[in-house]
Parts: sequence; structure tokens; C-alpha cells
Amino acid sequence: EGKPVTKEEVADVHASSSALKSFTTTVAADGVEECRKACGGHGFLACSGLPELINSYLQSPTVEGDNHMLPQQVIKVLLKLVQAVQNNNGVDAYTSCDSYGLV
Repeated sequence: EGKPVTKEEVADVHASSSALKSFTTTVAADGVEECRKACGGHGFLACSGLPELINSYLQSPTVEGDNHMLPQQVIKVLLKLVQAVQNNNGVDAYTSCDSYGLV
């Protein structure tokens, strides 16, 4: 109750959401494209429902953060954690974070 949020916790949430967005949108877009290819020419027909999915999901890896940039943000947070572990300085600030489990 009333506990302030630390910058390490904010960075951890940002890294987790960036990793999750990058992973899920890539899997969804690749899955839709694979389904379209498996249907051959019928994958382009409106009655297949795939063109609507393609229009909805193929843009997701780029919208609101490119999937090539988001993993770099995750790495940035993890490198700070690694540096804290190596220097044995500030590791306690990460104990409430999900990324601490990687250590």
C-alpha cells in the first residue's frame, strides 16, 4: 500500500512488454502469412478471411515499435542488470523484478 515504484521496476515492465509485443506480433504475422501460403491462390480470396487478417496483423510488427528495435530495449535493461551483478552494486533493486530471475 503506497509503496513507490522504482525505476528498475519500470524498466523491467517496459522490457517485459517490449519482449512480449515483439514475440507475439511476429508469431501472429508469420502464422497468417504461412496460412495464406498454404492456401495457395485461394488465400487471396476474401471468402477465405485471410486478406482481412493480413491487413490487421501484418502491420503489427511495425506499429508502435518496430520488432527490430524492441529487443534492443530489452537487451539494454538486461545489460544494466548484468552490470549490477558484475559490480555487485545495486542488485537488490532488481529483486522484485521479473528480470532478476534470469540471474
